[in-house]
Amino acid sequence: MSDTKTILVTGATDGIGTETAKRLLEEGADVYLHGRSDEKLARTAEALEKETGKAPAGTFRANYASLSEVKQMADAILARLDRLHVLLNNAGVFMNERVETEDGNEATFQINHLAPFALTLKLLPLLKASAPSRIVNVASMAHQR
Repeated sequence: MSDTKTILVTGATDGIGTETAKRLLEEGADVYLHGRSDEKLARTAEALEKETGKAPAGTFRANYASLSEVKQMADAILARLDRLHVLLNNAGVFMNERVETEDGNEATFQINHLAPFALTLKLLPLLKASAPSRIVNVASMAHQR
């Protein structure tokens, strides 16, 4: 069995997510990227490979404003991966106005809290089977504004 860690970085197509994925690739991890756009995922994967010399192990797409998409992505992850050592819940938004999702939830609450929680619950058996494993939740201080 390989010592290489398998890591999923959500919200990997921008900011902290992209930088985190870059550093993890440089450390030798098998990094899977999550984003809500296939185009941004492809551009990010290409840029990361160019910068690090190592391609991400793969990508998964889901818009966190849709809990059904989160479930579909979790099912795809479970079908594709036989191990997951780190789930890095980084995806999130900051919205100035109230927006409601197709699920009837306020968008910031769903995207920042409900969707990562739903994904984590679905992936928990895989994470436990891959022990030692970790769940890392990235947060922001934006709520203080």
